[in-house]
Amino acid sequence: MRVVLDTNIVISALLFKAALSPIHKQWKTGSIVPVANKAMLLEYAKVLSYKKFSLTEEEIAALFDEEIFPYFSVVPTSSKKIPHPPKDESDSPFLQAAVDGGVRYLISGDIHLLELSGKYPFAIVTPADFLKKG
Repeated sequence: MRVVLDTNIVISALLFKAALSPIHKQWKTGSIVPVANKAMLLEYAKVLSYKKFSLTEEEIAALFDEEIFPYFSVVPTSSKKIPHPPKDESDSPFLQAAVDGGVRYLISGDIHLLELSGKYPFAIVTPADFLKKG
């Protein structure tokens, strides 16, 4: 099953494991295939480099090499317009990847994305709701 994972989901799954370890396990075992585009990958790298995480460039590179690149499907960004733009423009790459990647779910804790649920051919859900769907 193809999904888009918002930055907060990826960072939490990689660095804080506990609550989101089931999602991390699903992408590592192939039961979900996270879809990303270049803008999303840049966002992941930017957030991982925040001082509060105290990660070195080598540690960030290792996370990408070991936890992201082997499991994520990277899709090119198309010229398709997203039909319902988010209030926060920084959320657009996630919606674009979901449209371009033909996903079933966009998983996020971001209220601006969650309020668009029902307006796309994929579900926009919280991690808890996604995990309940089993």
